[in-house]
Amino acid sequence: MIAFCRRIEPSVATPESRDTVAIPGDGTNNLINKAVLLLPLIAGAMAFSWWLGWLRRNEIFFRHTNSYLMMISFLLAILIVTLHEFGHAAIGLALGMKLRAFLVGPFQWCVRDGQWEFSFDPRRILVESGGAGLVPTVMNFPRSAYIRMLLGGVFVNAVTGGVALWVALSGESGSSVQFGGLLALFGAFSLVAVAVNLIPFRLQGGNYSDGAQIYQLLAKNIWADLHRAFGIAGASLVTPLRPRDYDIETIARASRGITQGPHALILRLLAYHYFFDKGDLAGAGEALGQAALIYNESASNVPDELLTVFVFGSAYIQRNAAAARAWWKHIEGKEPVRFNVDYWLAASSLFWVEGDMKEANESLEEANVLAQRLPKAGAYEFQRYCCSLLRHAFDEVPMRAI
Repeated sequence: MIAFCRRIEPSVATPESRDTVAIPGDGTNNLINKAVLLLPLIAGAMAFSWWLGWLRRNEIFFRHTNSYLMMISFLLAILIVTLHEFGHAAIGLALGMKLRAFLVGPFQWCVRDGQWEFSFDPRRILVESGGAGLVPTVMNFPRSAYIRMLLGGVFVNAVTGGVALWVALSGESGSSVQFGGLLALFGAFSLVAVAVNLIPFRLQGGNYSDGAQIYQLLAKNIWADLHRAFGIAGASLVTPLRPRDYDIETIARASRGITQGPHALILRLLAYHYFFDKGDLAGAGEALGQAALIYNESASNVPDELLTVFVFGSAYIQRNAAAARAWWKHIEGKEPVRFNVDYWLAASSLFWVEGDMKEANESLEEANVLAQRLPKAGAYEFQRYCCSLLRHAFDEVPMRAI
């Protein structure tokens, strides 16, 4: 039932994580955040109990084993999740957004390095969750359009669930259209999905339910600034917008109020990219230092791909081999499986600052080859720019291990 929230980037929370703690202004409640796994189970159990009573009242005999019923319930939940995420995707695309990811349980379609990839994660076979990652294609994407996209999921669940219940309740008992009573169960579970998804809550990993995101956008506070900042960053993946085009005032306002967790970390990294792309290395270094503090205090569960920035920044900006190596150990500890442009840039900068020019040049060549294959979009132009800066640094300032 957790799938009724729109999760874009699933992550594994550490035991000491404070991700379920409400942050001032985010629209969530500590008690609800901690009980978020229990609420949908209770609501689902109530819907299931109603369905069993409805079967008895209408003398619909459901002669199946408990294991069969559990499997059917799971498949219905996956169907509901798929419809929910389809609603987000359909409305978002209609509003001019671009789809970057679509996840349902173990099935994941994501745009990585400019190309669609499909993956199957067996660890998520029994996870009834999903996500639709959409990004705007303009810098000033309307707040109302974001809200409509977020409502798209519950709208589809409400329509399909309402129609299913209407057909089930108005049809004759035992009719083939009832599918042995399963149509009513699908309708009941769908409406539970609508109700649960509109509750504002925060999940482990720092993700928010649609209800929480809608509240944040309507409140027009620092969380609305966060959505705008993330939206502009997302637009750089599909438009010529580069990090230097980010709205730094919006990022700064959001950063002043959001000081812990993955969102706070990403805000500082957005500021780092903005200043770096502007040529302000002092500003970039300061933003990176703030991000490091947040990582150590409340966001150590972020994906390893985000940590490549710390390696590159420690090497290129600070010229600090020890710090770059320490961050590299964090990446290795997360056992990375993707070796993209950022990974090879981090490796190259590390070897360079340690004085190993052979490895540095080989890693930079790997980064260059991958960077040239990327589409013509602002985020990828920035990666190619970083490759050129590092190459220039090799030529101008050969490093020795420090």
